[in-house]
Amino acid sequence: MMPGLLILLLLVAIVTLVYAIGRRRRQQREATAPPPPPEARRLARRRRLPPLAVSPELDGRLADIEIDGDRRQYLYYRPATASGGTPPPLLLVCHGGLGNPVNCARASRINPAAERYGFAAVYPSALGLWADGRETTGRGSADITFVVDLCQRLCRTEGLDHRRVYAVGASNGGMFVLRLALEVPELFAGFAATMAAMPAQLARDAIPGRPAPLMMVNGLRDPMIPWQGGTVGGRPGAGGSILAVEDSVAFWRQRNRCLPARISQFASAARSGAAAAELADFPPAAGGAPLRFLKLFWHRHEWPNHVVLRRAAADGTVIDATVFDLVWQFLSPDSLTEGGNRGDARPSADAVVSGS
Repeated sequence: MMPGLLILLLLVAIVTLVYAIGRRRRQQREATAPPPPPEARRLARRRRLPPLAVSPELDGRLADIEIDGDRRQYLYYRPATASGGTPPPLLLVCHGGLGNPVNCARASRINPAAERYGFAAVYPSALGLWADGRETTGRGSADITFVVDLCQRLCRTEGLDHRRVYAVGASNGGMFVLRLALEVPELFAGFAATMAAMPAQLARDAIPGRPAPLMMVNGLRDPMIPWQGGTVGGRPGAGGSILAVEDSVAFWRQRNRCLPARISQFASAARSGAAAAELADFPPAAGGAPLRFLKLFWHRHEWPNHVVLRRAAADGTVIDATVFDLVWQFLSPDSLTEGGNRGDARPSADAVVSGS
C-alpha cells in the first residue's frame, strides 16, 4: 500500500476517534447536568417554532411589538365589516399552552365570527405558556403588561373603541383570561374563558375587588381540565392545581355578587334530539356583574366554536347558535340588540340572531 494512502487512512481514523470521544463527553455532560428551569425550556421551545405561514386575507397581519425591552409577536385581524364610521370593538384572543397566533386564529374560527359581528381581533403570542397563576406558570407581570399595552396601542392606531375591549382564551390562555378578570377587571369590558378553571393558588390569594362580566365554557369530558379539580393534565402545559369547574363558577358567582341562575337547555344540531349543553345565566345583584356558564356534555379539550347548539324558541321557531355566538352575545349584547347598555339584564339565549 502506498505511504500516502496509509497516512490518509490514519488521519481519517484519528478524526473519527476524536469526534466519537467528543460526542461521548457531550452526552455524559447532558446526562448529569441539572434540567433547565421551566422558563428556559419554554423560551427554547418558542425559538424552535418554524416561521408562521400567514394568509393576510384569512388570518390577518402578523407583526412584532416591543414592550419593556421585549420583542413580542401578535396577529391582528380587521374584517371588512369593521370599516364603517363607528369605532369597532376589539377582542383579545389568548391561545393555549405553547400555541401560536396563527394556529389559534384557525382553530378558534373567530375571524369568520369577526366578519359576522364587525369586531377586530388580536391574537398575542406568549413565550410558550401564559403566566396564568398556577404554581407551574407563575404570576409574573410581563404577560399582563404585554396584552394591556398591545390592546391600548391598537385602539389608538387602528381607531378601535377602547370602551369595548374584550378578552377570551382557551386552556392555558383561558386561565390567563381568568387572571386578567381578577387582577385588571377595569381594563376590559368583559371576559370569556373556555377549557379552563380557576388556578387554586390564584383563588386562595384573591382579595375582594371589582366584579367582572365573565363567561366560562367547559366540557364535561375534558381530560386536561378535570371537572372535579386537581392537577391539570395532558401536554403541553400540564401541572398546577385548579379548582373544580363548579367551584370555579361558585367563586365567580360570589365575587360578581350574582343572583340564582336562569337555566336553558340545548340540543345538538349534529345529533337529532340529543342533549348537548346547559346554559346558566347568573344576573347580578346591585353593584355586581353578570356571569354565564355553558356546560357542554360531550365536549373534550379543544376550541368549541365549531359546536352548533339548537333550541326551540318560545314561539316554536328553532334557533341554531355556535358556542361563539353565545359568547359574543354575552360579551357585547349591544351588537345584537337595540338600545342595551352594560347595566341592563342580559338577553336570554333565544335572542341569538338567527342564521348565525
